[in-house]
Amino acid sequence: MKQNAGFFVLVICGVLAIYIVGCGSFEEDTAFVSADPPSGSTIFPDNTVTVTFDNTPVTVDVEIQEQPDTSFFWELDGEKLTVRGNPEFQVGKNYIIIITWATGRKILNYTVPLPPEPPRPPPATLVSSNPPSGSEIRANSSITVTFDNFPGEVIAMAGSVSGSGKTRTISGPFALGALSLTIMWTNGTGSHTIFYTVVSP
Repeated sequence: MKQNAGFFVLVICGVLAIYIVGCGSFEEDTAFVSADPPSGSTIFPDNTVTVTFDNTPVTVDVEIQEQPDTSFFWELDGEKLTVRGNPEFQVGKNYIIIITWATGRKILNYTVPLPPEPPRPPPATLVSSNPPSGSEIRANSSITVTFDNFPGEVIAMAGSVSGSGKTRTISGPFALGALSLTIMWTNGTGSHTIFYTVVSP
């Protein structure tokens, strides 16, 4: 009986050893396959990155660096891991996704670009004045100046400026005598001087 009992114990121990060796790890080895868009791409703050594995990973954790204190969303569905950003992510910085799982780790690096600058209108040039430079005008006259493109903010060294688009009106009163009227504008940072003789109204 003692021999049989000892043999039975040895058999049980052997079976347990085989079970432990064969089943000691319940985590199947999982490898990264691809990311869409691929690492190194330029993406926008709220874009989605889809990561594919060859098997379903376990004990998954996702971290995004260079975007502190800003929430994001991730979800694992079988072999697919979806990471979605946040519109509040800072632009002009990297978007580094660090994915860890029981049998591996992957770092994906993306660039979040600065927003494009709005198109600027072509620089403006003053093309005409009415009355033309050299004329005689009355003190309470108005002078109309025209630009070839939108001039932006227009400033005149005398009178008051009004109008929009490519045309501005400069209204008196102007001081009597010789008038050198310098006009400046912001689109193209240009300036132009026109000359008048101002007479009594």
